[in-house]
Parts: sequence; C-alpha cells; structure tokens
Amino acid sequence: HGNYCNNGKCGAKGTVITKQELIEDLNTSINKIGTNLAFCYPFYAKNNTMISALKETGFKLAFVGGNKKASQSDNKYSVPRYIIYKNTSLNSYINMVK
Repeated sequence: HGNYCNNGKCGAKGTVITKQELIEDLNTSINKIGTNLAFCYPFYAKNNTMISALKETGFKLAFVGGNKKASQSDNKYSVPRYIIYKNTSLNSYINMVK
C-alpha cells in the first residue's frame, strides 16, 4: 500500500525502508519460496535502493507495470508486463502474448 511511513518518508513500503531491511525481507522470501529468479515490485513502485537490494540478493530480473510487451532491450530490473485481472478475457490475453 502507498500509506506506509518510516522515518518521515511515506509511500510503498519497499521505497521507504532501508536497504538492509529490504535485503532481510527479500532473503525471507527467497527462503520461503525457494528461488530468487524473478521479482515483481509491489504496486509497481521501485527506486534505486530496491534495485540494489535485488541485485545484492541475487535476483535475476524484476517486473514493473507498463501494460506493454517486454523486449530484449529492456533493463532486466524494469521488465514491463501486462496486468491480468480476474475479468481479463481470453481474447485480451491472447492479444497480450502475441
């Protein structure tokens, strides 16, 4: 959510906590999920501290919003993606992946 506040800064939690807190949180996720292949920024909010923490914990790529197709030239820590909603039709999905 965008209402998290820490040390006088407010926004998405990942953008306002320290790098060390991010690394600890990411390591917890890695241990629970068993992989550090990919990450999707919560609420598509990111900053350089988050990117640095992802790299330090060994994540290979990270997804942002954007509602556009990814290409090989995209930054691997800012890969755009389409958002799939519960009411996204099969035809809409097909057009996304074409």
